[in-house]
Amino acid sequence: MGNFLDILYDVLFHPAVAMRTIASEKRLGYSLGVFLLSVFVPAWASYFGLQSVDFSVVAWFVIIGQILISLVFWIVGAGFFGLIAELLGGHGTAAGLLAAMGFSHFPRIFIAPLLVFASLLPRTVQALFLALFVSVTVVWTLILYIIAIREAYLLSTLRAVMVLITPLAVIFGIGIVIVVSVGTMLLQWLPWL
Repeated sequence: MGNFLDILYDVLFHPAVAMRTIASEKRLGYSLGVFLLSVFVPAWASYFGLQSVDFSVVAWFVIIGQILISLVFWIVGAGFFGLIAELLGGHGTAAGLLAAMGFSHFPRIFIAPLLVFASLLPRTVQALFLALFVSVTVVWTLILYIIAIREAYLLSTLRAVMVLITPLAVIFGIGIVIVVSVGTMLLQWLPWL
């Protein structure tokens, strides 16, 4: 892979090859740059949207919070996904996965022009337009996550999907256990009320 723009082009149009190369070369510097750009540009667009409705103080907290939370989720997520990938028989490195996952955030950068375009639409279709295209961006990012996991840890696509959904399944399972436990406790207390 050549320069930075060639890598971005490959992430968009040849993601499997790009993620494999990024993970093997552990391009963490480029990855951090893409990640920060992909988080900052939409946050900046949100800032101008919030500032136009007199929420400029809140806007700064939104931007800083979004950048910090995204950064923590990127790093911690790469660690969890790497651990799960190894448990499922993958062979790779956490640094390679971290680099590939940073590039997986690149589609988020397209949210900013979509926000600008949506502001030009009639109010009746703005919400539908944003919901549709933000959903497309989220799905695109998740697909790039799957490809990044698959290529960084040399897994099948099915195992890469399992790596991605395992933390969600665990959180969902814990939520069900909590709801059932609270419900059981409430049913036991009901006769006393």
